[in-house]
Amino acid sequence: MAIKRLNLNNLPNDKHLGAAGQIWDIVKDLSVPGFPLLGERMTEFHNCEQSEDGAYRRSPKDFSTDDMKGADNLRDDYVSAGRTIIHGYTLLPDESPLKRPALEAFQVFKDYDFSTADSYTGESTKLDNMWQVFIGMRANLEQMNVWNILETGMTYNEQVKNYFRTRIENLAERIVGEMRDARTATEQAYQNLCEVIDAVNLLSPTPELQTAERRLNALVDYYKQYYMKPGTQGGSGGNSGTSSSSQSGQSSQSGQNTQTGDNTGNNGQQTGDNTGDNTGNNDNPGGNNDNPGGDNGNDNPGGDINDGGLDD
Repeated sequence: MAIKRLNLNNLPNDKHLGAAGQIWDIVKDLSVPGFPLLGERMTEFHNCEQSEDGAYRRSPKDFSTDDMKGADNLRDDYVSAGRTIIHGYTLLPDESPLKRPALEAFQVFKDYDFSTADSYTGESTKLDNMWQVFIGMRANLEQMNVWNILETGMTYNEQVKNYFRTRIENLAERIVGEMRDARTATEQAYQNLCEVIDAVNLLSPTPELQTAERRLNALVDYYKQYYMKPGTQGGSGGNSGTSSSSQSGQSSQSGQNTQTGDNTGNNGQQTGDNTGDNTGNNDNPGGNNDNPGGDNGNDNPGGDINDGGLDD
C-alpha cells in the first residue's frame, strides 16, 4: 500500500503547519534496522517542520502576542482539566456504565498524542480534529460533566487561531519570503520521506510501517475533504490522470481523455485532413484534477487516524 500524496503548499499557513506537525507525530518513532536513509529523511522533515514553525514565531512583538498567550493558557487549562476528569472515570469499576465511554474518550488524547507543549498551530490542529471525534461522544461526555469544560477549551482554541492569524497578517510583509522558502522545504522533505517509507515498506515491511502508511493516508483523506478545494488536492500515491486517443480515417479523428479519479473528460470530435497521432482538443477544464477525497469513505473527520483498539 503506497502513501497517498498531499500537496501541502495548497494549504493555508496554519493548516500547512498543523498537517506537518501531525505527519511528524505519525512517523517520529519509526525505525527499521538496515535502512539509515529512513532516519535521515525523518530528521530532514522534522528540521524543516521546526524551521517553518520558527519562521511563524520569529518576529518583533506585536499587539496580538499577549492576547494569544493568554488565550493559549486558558485553552490549556480547560482541555487539561477535561482530560483529567475523563481519566478519573477510567478508574471506575468495570461494572460502571461510564467506564467504557471514558476509556474511549481518553484514548482520543492518546491517538492524537495531545500535548500542551506543542506549537500554537500544532495544538490547534490536533484539537480541531479531536473535537470532531468528541462530538460523536457528546452524550457520554455530558454524563461525565466534562462536555462544557471541553467546549470552553475549544472556544479559547478558536481565539488562539484568530490571534495567530492576526499576528501573521501583521507580519506578512516582513516574513513572506522566509515563510515561502520554509513551506517549500517542508513540502519537499515530506515528499522525500513518503518515497523512502514506501520503498522500505516494500523491501522490509513491518507492522509499524504499515500502520504509519494507513494513518498518513487517513490524514490525506481528511485534509482533502475538509480543507482543500477541488483541483488543489495534489497527487495521491502516484495516481495521476492518464489519457489515450484514437483516430480513424483521413478526414475525421476523435480523442477520448480518461483519467483516474471520478473525472472523465471526453474530447470533442475534430475534423480535417490531418492524419497521424493528433489528439483532440480537451474540453475538460478539470483534466488534471485528482479525485477530491475519492478514497475517503470516512464521515468522521480524523476518525481514521486511530488504527487500533484502546491502549492498556
